Order: sequence, then C-alpha cells, then structure tokens
Amino acid sequence: MTVAETLIPGEILAMTGPAVDRLLKLDSGDAALLYLYLLRRGTNNRPPWPLERLDKAMEALKSQGLAPRELPLPDPVPQEVP
Repeated sequence: MTVAETLIPGEILAMTGPAVDRLLKLDSGDAALLYLYLLRRGTNNRPPWPLERLDKAMEALKSQGLAPRELPLPDPVPQEVP
C-alpha cells in the first residue's frame, strides 16, 4: 500500500514548515500527536489521555508557541429546567 492510498481525499491536514521544525525540536511524540489532534478537532476538545500526559504535552507545545497559553473551556452542558 502506498502513502497516497492511505490518504482520504478531503481529509488531509497540513502544517507549515516552521511548525514541523518546532515539533521536531521538542522531540516529543506526545506533543506532536496532541498538535495533530488539536489541528483536527480544535482546542475545545482534548484527547482521552491521563491528565499528567496531556499537561506535559500541552506545556511542550506552549513552550514553542504551538498552543495558546490559555485554552478555552468547553461549553457547559445545558441542564434541563424542571
């Protein structure tokens, strides 16, 4: 199977060369994976990782300017009115 065969048309994520260089500089697979996750899902979503793993990866991204210093809180779940 070629790389082209694994790509789903219209489902390609792209990033700039400088972003790639910053990720490589971090030498962190978790940071790179989190960056891709955030690109795909947005900053209001977080992968289902243990908090310690998520925090470490997020701090690495922040240190390179690849994530905002403060992430927005997810919208609260609407509660039913009795």
